Amino acid sequence: MIRILATDRDTWFITYNDDKSIIHYGEALEGTSIDSGQSDNDPLYYDKADWLIRLAELGIDPEEIAKYNDV
Repeated sequence: MIRILATDRDTWFITYNDDKSIIHYGEALEGTSIDSGQSDNDPLYYDKADWLIRLAELGIDPEEIAKYNDV
């Protein structure tokens, strides 16, 4: 489980359950929080490009998902 009350720099995260059927991911700009009930099984990312590479490995394109969430 990941819980950070106030990040000290811009941070990106990815957490998921054992079979990766539920994946939480997002960004927390400096001073904001991260709270997920999923396991803390990926490192925190401080470079957005590295985070995007890992998401692609998991089959996720956050830009594509964002388009549908703006409907």
